Amino acid sequence: MPKRQQHDSDDDPFDERGVLSDGGRIRVPMMMRDSDDGLTALQRSVRDATAPLRVVDAFGNSGLALSRPGARYLTAGTCTPDHAALVMRDHLRREARDEYVAALQSAWKNGTNDREVARVHDTGDAVRDAYLDSVADLTTAWSRRR
Repeated sequence: MPKRQQHDSDDDPFDERGVLSDGGRIRVPMMMRDSDDGLTALQRSVRDATAPLRVVDAFGNSGLALSRPGARYLTAGTCTPDHAALVMRDHLRREARDEYVAALQSAWKNGTNDREVARVHDTGDAVRDAYLDSVADLTTAWSRRR
């Protein structure tokens, strides 16, 4: 972008050495952007749509942000085949997790608990007995491998 020099008076604001004289003013346009990567929303969407695979942190930042500790994730542009594969894997992962959570939440309803804890302790307090029985069951689970 060419720089334009504008000054208010008809006098030359520079002295014989080419230095701005005392009290002289010069205006130079400066384009500033108000985002972290300096791109507009349209430019960002074009970049993301055509971008190859890249590694980002948990917040979607790349570059110097990857020097901080934390998880790293692989991303791809929205119009690439890699993006479709990543979206499908993410969908399958979420679906499997949702099924697992639903099974855990409704396990008590079907009454088919195949994991019975042996009743070993009898202290007179039912809550304490249940706790001691579960601790004993968990600590000896390695010996009952199936």
